[in-house]
Amino acid sequence: MSAGSLLVANLVAVLLCAALLGTIVRGHASRSWSFTMYLAVALLSNRLVCWWPDYFFRLWFASLKELTYAALMVVITLELATVSLARFRRARRQAIIVGATIAGCVALLVSTTPSDGLQGRVGTTAALANGGALFVLTALLLVVYWYRLPLEPWHRAITQGFVLYGGVYGVLLGAVGLFGLEAYRYLVALDPAAYAATVGLWVIAAWRPEKAPAPAVAGAHAPS
Repeated sequence: MSAGSLLVANLVAVLLCAALLGTIVRGHASRSWSFTMYLAVALLSNRLVCWWPDYFFRLWFASLKELTYAALMVVITLELATVSLARFRRARRQAIIVGATIAGCVALLVSTTPSDGLQGRVGTTAALANGGALFVLTALLLVVYWYRLPLEPWHRAITQGFVLYGGVYGVLLGAVGLFGLEAYRYLVALDPAAYAATVGLWVIAAWRPEKAPAPAVAGAHAPS
């Protein structure tokens, strides 16, 4: 691990600590246990790689980490959808249909995408699961905005953070696919910076005093 990578990793660790501490102190942990777990796992994996790079700065650990992140993103998505849409049957039904469709497509892609060895299979599964969870989170935001549903600021911050980071990561991967390995160095440099910025947004949201969510606006799109 280079000195620059170590510096960024340490910065991300400080931000993760601040976000996790703010989540606990401000009482956000009970509003999304799965996201609190995500922050703890991200901090733990960050420290393992930085403190014992000879053992954990390896492909097997990176694959395991990405698979764990993917599983946690799926759980976060399910938790946020369940909490946010519990009182709105039509919106919940549409979200379930969209989520089931995306899950089916991800399962089909995982079963049909060729990969080399166990680590290749884990990496493929993690990438597709992360992409699927990101699409579901985006769909959840669209449903919330379309029906003008009340969404807790903390849940909104979680969702927007993942969607924004996923969008940046997708653009960087697209650049690598378009320009080849020459663009990979930009992915390596910009991806940690984008993730640090995302965690920074979560830190601000975690420590910012929350206002009660606005009531749903009655109108043509109000769900029943």
